[in-house]
Amino acid sequence: MFGCPALYVGRKLALCVYEDRIGMRVPEVVATRAKSTKRAGAFTPKPMREWIAVTAAEDLAEFQDLFEVALRFAGENNGTS
Repeated sequence: MFGCPALYVGRKLALCVYEDRIGMRVPEVVATRAKSTKRAGAFTPKPMREWIAVTAAEDLAEFQDLFEVALRFAGENNGTS
């Protein structure tokens, strides 16, 4: 995606690295909650409802639950488990 390193589940994009951020596609309700609590920000270069981003320089273990949600969401939308 955007010519950056990415992680797919089947053919569905789950996570990608863009500049100094890790973007992830999660259910809209999860994205809204993460942004409202300032746990994650909007994904750039193009904000999208189901996409959030965290700074890659942070302790990534803090976001393990969001990464797992992104992977599971991609699998569900890919017809895989």
